[in-house]
Amino acid sequence: MYKKMTTNAKKILIETEQSETVVLRLIGKTAITAFCEPCGADAKMLDLNSAVNYSGQPARLLIREIETDGVHSSQMASGHLLICRNSLQRFRATEA
Repeated sequence: MYKKMTTNAKKILIETEQSETVVLRLIGKTAITAFCEPCGADAKMLDLNSAVNYSGQPARLLIREIETDGVHSSQMASGHLLICRNSLQRFRATEA
């Protein structure tokens, strides 16, 4: 009933790799919506200049908070920094 496999049989392993590219265009002070991994949800994301204007804090302080995980951010492959507005609101509340 069943045919016996011959000794010449070969196994073929096929591996695939998947990648995703996201293109974001920031126009003026418009916030974009993107996934914030630390928040675990979609959030409005601001560029550094917009975050400085929104929070009223100097860029150096915001960058320090990003480095200590006080403010969430993600860096695009192009090098642009996107800052989570939700975490920025919480930071503003603690500074007040």
